[in-house]
Order: sequence, then C-alpha cells, then structure tokens
Amino acid sequence: MSLLRTIIRQMNEAASKQHTYPDWMKKHPDWIAKVDRGGRNLAKDAERRDQDKKRVHEANGSPVTVRDVQPLVNKLNKILKTAQDISNTKEVKKKTFRWQKDMSDAEALKVLQRQDHALKIKDGPKYIKLDRHEVAERQSHSGSGVFMIDKSDGRIYGIKGYGTPNKIPKHQYGTVADPATKRMAVTTAVLEKEEIMRMNIR
Repeated sequence: MSLLRTIIRQMNEAASKQHTYPDWMKKHPDWIAKVDRGGRNLAKDAERRDQDKKRVHEANGSPVTVRDVQPLVNKLNKILKTAQDISNTKEVKKKTFRWQKDMSDAEALKVLQRQDHALKIKDGPKYIKLDRHEVAERQSHSGSGVFMIDKSDGRIYGIKGYGTPNKIPKHQYGTVADPATKRMAVTTAVLEKEEIMRMNIR
C-alpha cells in the first residue's frame, strides 16, 4: 500500500511540474502521456468554468432585465385574453361539441376557459425566456417555449427548440423597446389567431 501511495504522489508531483518526471516514469512513455493529457483536460475545464462565470457576470450587468420585459408580457397577455374570450364565446354559440349537450352556455364557457393560456417569464444568465402556460395550471412549472430575449441588446427571437434561439430574420420580433407586438401575439396564440389578426394592435 505504501508503495502505491508513493507512486501516486510521484505522479501527482510530476503532473504539477511541467515536463519533469522521475527516472522510473521515463521508462513508461504511455504513463507520461496520460499525465500530460490529464493536466491539459484540467486546464481546459478551468478555462471553461472561467468563461461561464464571465458570461453570467456580463449578463447580470446587462441593460435588459425581467423588469423591462414585464410590460410587454402584460400587454401580450391582455391581447391573448381578449382574443380567447371572443374565440371561446363563438365556440359555445356553435354548440358543436358533444359535451355541450348537457351543459349550460356558462358551464361550457368555463370548460373552454380552462384551456386558455398566457405567457410567463423565466429568467436565465444570457436570455430571458417567455413560455406559454395554461392559465388554469397556476402552480405548473412546465410550459412550451415561445420567445427568447437576448439580455445584452434586448432582441427578441423565436426558438428552434427549448433554450435555443432561432436567429434567422423571419423568427425575429424586434426588440423590447420596439417589439412586433401583433406578430408575437399571433405566434403565441393557439386557437384564436384569427381574432388577433382582426384586432387593431400597435
């Protein structure tokens, strides 16, 4: 056991001293290669951690914050609520669903309203995410991603997949200071897109 500890100690000492190895290790070039590779990997990991810390620090000091985004989200949610109310009322009047036969219009409307949705803000180190959640699921932490806002310049992007912004021009929605509100509302909408298209939104 003591021999093994001595070997480990000498290998660690060799790793800490660049290109300085005991004579017995020089007889095993493959051991030296492994020590060198391990040292390089440790250095890369440390560099990566430093870069991540730097990115988080820069993002935390960025000009765009959740507080800046909240008015836009409130406006979009108000538009969605108005459009959903119109859409739900139309669906109830159609009486096209089987479950409506034994319900009053008010009961049918409540059932449809449980499917209404709204945007919620989720903060991150580099991007602020806007996720779509069902309004009825107030305690739910799951949702589908819709937009991502770059904290460094306030640009609004659609998404390729959750957590990945889509930066091609047709998936850009302006900035927090000058958003494409109507396009954002239509993109967020599920069943009420037609109602939003008819609305006069600035």
